[in-house]
Amino acid sequence: MDKLLHYSISEKLGEGKNGRTYLALDTGLQRPVVIKLLEHPECPGEDWKRGFLEKMKRLSGVRCDSIGSFYAMEQDDGNDFVVREHAAGKSVYSLSQEDPIKYRWFLQVARQAAAALEVAHASGQFHGNINSGNLIVDDSWNARLVDFCLNRTSVRSADSYGERDLAFAAPELLRGEPASAAADLYSLGVVLYHLFTGQLPFVAESTDLLRQAILTQPVPFGGERAGKFPSDARLLIGQLLSKEPVDRFTSAEELSSTLQGMQSYHTELHEDPHGKKAMFSARQYAWMAILALLLIVFWLVVTMDAG
Repeated sequence: MDKLLHYSISEKLGEGKNGRTYLALDTGLQRPVVIKLLEHPECPGEDWKRGFLEKMKRLSGVRCDSIGSFYAMEQDDGNDFVVREHAAGKSVYSLSQEDPIKYRWFLQVARQAAAALEVAHASGQFHGNINSGNLIVDDSWNARLVDFCLNRTSVRSADSYGERDLAFAAPELLRGEPASAAADLYSLGVVLYHLFTGQLPFVAESTDLLRQAILTQPVPFGGERAGKFPSDARLLIGQLLSKEPVDRFTSAEELSSTLQGMQSYHTELHEDPHGKKAMFSARQYAWMAILALLLIVFWLVVTMDAG
């Protein structure tokens, strides 16, 4: 497939539970876009299309730089697809394979993702499919959450999850409970864990074992990169990954406020690998060194005069 309507497809970006994703060029407006071809597992019905468009109208009524925009829902020769903006940058999937992220950038990405959820939830919209592929981070460590409202149903059976998206599913969703703000927070916790450690919190040899791990096992913070988590980050991610929704943050707003406080505290710290707060600033240390040198010179002068 190389073209849909006036969109010229250049490359496949990925495939998930909602269909295949492509990078394309809108030849009319001459801008890059991302196309999500809604062909998997089944074509959406008219009710779903109307519901999706209504959700996107409500979401587009609020302003948030951390939410990727949808442009249109189209159809070409029986192919249903949605068109969204091309968010420049790398997904967390890609970043997880690179060098460990610095803590200050981790906090910035986390806060912006939380801000996106805060705005969406305030408008009554859940994401429903947060994973490491739809949190995009640019070169300045600005984050954008994309693919809102593409989830087909509010309740899914545990058997309907593929292995890739199962890793991001909240325990209550695996128990057949409906999607919620709390489930979005859990999925974001998995993504943030992935971003910081380079791996997912729960892995297993089969989907059955993975479900069991998500439902029963504590969050592991072992390993070289996970072991470098500051204590406040461990507490935050551990709370996001609580098995019960009531034990997580009460809202994305509370999460965002908590991250803001963590950012403020971190700016007071030096780039100390142990995360310890410096007793004095660099300027204060410089003045102390100058004062010590003057005292030494003064002592030498007094000693020479006395001799």
